[in-house]
Amino acid sequence: MRVQGVVDGHQVEIERPIEFFIPAGQRDEGQQWISSNMRLLSMVARSGGSISKALANMREVVWDKGPVRYGVVVKQDGSEAPRFHDSEVAAIGYELQQVLAKRGFLDSLGNQVPVAALARRLAQREGRATTEAALREAPTSSDQHGIPLGSGKKCPECGAHAVHKRDGCQTCSSCGWIGACG
Repeated sequence: MRVQGVVDGHQVEIERPIEFFIPAGQRDEGQQWISSNMRLLSMVARSGGSISKALANMREVVWDKGPVRYGVVVKQDGSEAPRFHDSEVAAIGYELQQVLAKRGFLDSLGNQVPVAALARRLAQREGRATTEAALREAPTSSDQHGIPLGSGKKCPECGAHAVHKRDGCQTCSSCGWIGACG
């Protein structure tokens, strides 16, 4: 879905996922976890939360039934080996990352592409003039806590230089990413 917002004081439009759905027997006891996971992902997406973080968390789910084989790993010599995941949930998280990478929302490592890059790509695809120069300008305003934007460490989630220690936790003023606390 197309959503509009403001980046560094400039109106931008991007495409982002807002709904996840896998047709499964929702009434079947053995498949309710699929519907539950997709509804939770949809809730994260619609609220503007970090889809990449939610999918990364799915990839960490482990179960006692043993590994699940899905996908391949391409070795340096070009040969392929099967990819194994710790659960069906992890395999679904992997596949959703692949789909969103093909659509340009995530990079090849499963990280969200910065919003400015998404906005430039959409504008270029539609032949509109880009606000690339405006999006590259260093921000001069402050966030809601009075911290100058662009003055912090680089955020691993969105790439903005907006990570500062707040309430004992490394927090990004741009995307809300929360890192190490203590």
